Amino acid sequence: MKKSLLLAALVLSALPALAGDHPLKTPSGWFDMENCVFCRNLVSDPQLLPHCQWETLPTADGLAFVMAVQPEYAASLKKANAAMEAAGAKLHSGEMKMTDVKMCGFCTAYGELMMGGVQFETVRGDVTEVSFARSSDPKLVEKMHAIAKRNKDEMAILMGGVDPHAGHKH
Repeated sequence: MKKSLLLAALVLSALPALAGDHPLKTPSGWFDMENCVFCRNLVSDPQLLPHCQWETLPTADGLAFVMAVQPEYAASLKKANAAMEAAGAKLHSGEMKMTDVKMCGFCTAYGELMMGGVQFETVRGDVTEVSFARSSDPKLVEKMHAIAKRNKDEMAILMGGVDPHAGHKH
């Protein structure tokens, strides 16, 4: 259950705010807000994503996922997290079969990290959450760095070739 909640938080951390007429899926399927069993919960409230900021950063031993949400959308985020946690619990228990659900490329890659033994830690503040994914295995660290780069590249595609952090103060 704890890992499912962490997955929910980390799915969120891969995405900066999606606002306007941006598509909800990249051509490669790395991000798929419409069809992914986890990510679709993030668009159930169409105002949630436009009021959040996220960034995925490589670290010496893995990744840091940084998320900030405007306080008035905290309840919506909590609801989305609960729905993603429930989906994770159903997959973990076998109630839902992996072969019967669609997951985007990011959620699939993240699940592989979980299964590969990556250690996770999340630190929560009032409006900010920082999650760390760490490993002493150089191959897993390399994989996490590739995920961080791909998140940035795919988000630029999703946002129409625009740096999703341009104009935002971090």
